[in-house]
Amino acid sequence: MTNVSICTVIRNRNEIFRSTIPNWLHFDVFEILVVDFKDDACESVWDIVEPLDDPRIKVIETKHEYRWISAIARNLACEYAMSDKMLMLDVDYTLSQNFFERHDVADYKFISGDAEQDSRSGLIYWTKNQFRTVNGYNENLMYWGHADTDLYNRLSQAGFVQEYADLKCVAHRLHDRNMSFENQIALYRSSDKGVFLHFNRYLCDSMPWTTQSEKIKWSLIQTEHPNKSLAVRNLRKHIQRE
Repeated sequence: MTNVSICTVIRNRNEIFRSTIPNWLHFDVFEILVVDFKDDACESVWDIVEPLDDPRIKVIETKHEYRWISAIARNLACEYAMSDKMLMLDVDYTLSQNFFERHDVADYKFISGDAEQDSRSGLIYWTKNQFRTVNGYNENLMYWGHADTDLYNRLSQAGFVQEYADLKCVAHRLHDRNMSFENQIALYRSSDKGVFLHFNRYLCDSMPWTTQSEKIKWSLIQTEHPNKSLAVRNLRKHIQRE
């Protein structure tokens, strides 16, 4: 067994997830951790996962998250991943069968996509220590753009060597680019997505994400399903709403 947690985050991408999860199940990994970042109106991935009946698949669902904030969802996945080595994948990625033979992380290096050159930037193969050293993804970035580059930059500044993944080993299922901006309120209606990318770069420069920055705190509650948990933040508010 490869002692790796494959991690992904999802919101209303069930059709894509249904087509990619069989590829991930071909690998002899410790677990496949899925954070379903949703509110009560969203589709649940559990309808896909439960029939597969594979104990390696673990689902963490949120409640009342009416906006899609990938940085927060990814940090939640990394916090609760069980393996020291974590492979974060966008939900629309599949891997060649020799991916783990061609790639491995170490204490001194991480493996990533190339956010500046290729659309497959939503991949990082790293360790728990690296995640903790830089405090994970920048949760100040509430909208699409620059989150991966910011993370790579902070890892490099912390002394970890960046190594690019062999993208011959990673396939990306193409989709309408507007899907990246859904659930982001007014931003989704804008015709100039580059504005958000520049805004996030400015935000990273003016408000650097450090180990002193406070990540969202979660309460994890086990459900009736052994491989499914519920993640709740701001617990008092959620209890009142329910």
